[in-house]
Amino acid sequence: MDGRIGARTRALPDSRFVAVSCGSLLDDVLRPQPTPAGLTSRDIVRKSIGFDSPDRFPYSFIDPVASDFFETALLHWRGYFEQGESLALGTRYLDDWNVQREVSSGLFDRVLTSPLRDLSQLGKYSYPDLAAPEHYQVYESLFAKAQDAGKYIVAADPVLLFERVRDLMGFEAMLLAPFKQRNGFESLLDRLTDLTLACLDQYADAGEVDAFMTWQDFGAQSGLTFGIAAERSLL
Repeated sequence: MDGRIGARTRALPDSRFVAVSCGSLLDDVLRPQPTPAGLTSRDIVRKSIGFDSPDRFPYSFIDPVASDFFETALLHWRGYFEQGESLALGTRYLDDWNVQREVSSGLFDRVLTSPLRDLSQLGKYSYPDLAAPEHYQVYESLFAKAQDAGKYIVAADPVLLFERVRDLMGFEAMLLAPFKQRNGFESLLDRLTDLTLACLDQYADAGEVDAFMTWQDFGAQSGLTFGIAAERSLL
C-alpha cells in the first residue's frame, strides 16, 4: 500500500540505493544499534525528544541501513512491499489516485495529467481506500518485531495532504483554487484530512507506534506557497 507512488511496482529510487533482498533489508532495519547499558534505541530517541540529557544523539542512516528508528517509509522506498516486475523508465500509467504519471529515475514519478483541475467534478471522484484494514495487517508482525528490537517506530503518511492536492489539481490550479474554487478546495482538504486520520487509526490498531511522519512542502525557495492569510485559513 503506497498511495504516493501509485498502483505499480516501483523501481529503486536511484543509483544511491544498493539492491538488497527483502529479508536482508528487514534484518538491517531491525538490527539493534549500540546503546548504553539498560537503554534501547527507543529510550534514546524519547530522551532526546524530551530534552532529557540523552547519552548520545539518535541517528538514522539509510544506505547502508543503521538506525535507532523503524520507519515504514524506508521499507516502501527500498521495495520491501513490492511484488512483480518494475516498469521501465518512461512508461506511463495511472496511479491509485487516477493521476497519470511517467516512470522517472527520481524518488517520485513525474505527473503528466491531474484529474481534479476542475473541482466541480469532485463529487464524482473516487478516492483510493488507503485506510482499508487489509493494508495494515502486515504491520502487526513488523511493529511487534520492531518493539522487540527496541526501535522507535515511525509510521509514514500515505496521504501527504498538500503534496496530494498538488498532484490531483496541478500546481497552478492549486494556487488559484482558494480564490476561484474555494468551496471545492475546502471540501478536498477536508476529505484528505479525514482519510489521513482514518489511516492513523489503522496504524494504531496494528500495534504500538511512537510517531507519525509526514512530508509537506508548504514553502518555496522565496517564501510560502500561499500567502500567510490563506495558509492560516485553509491549513
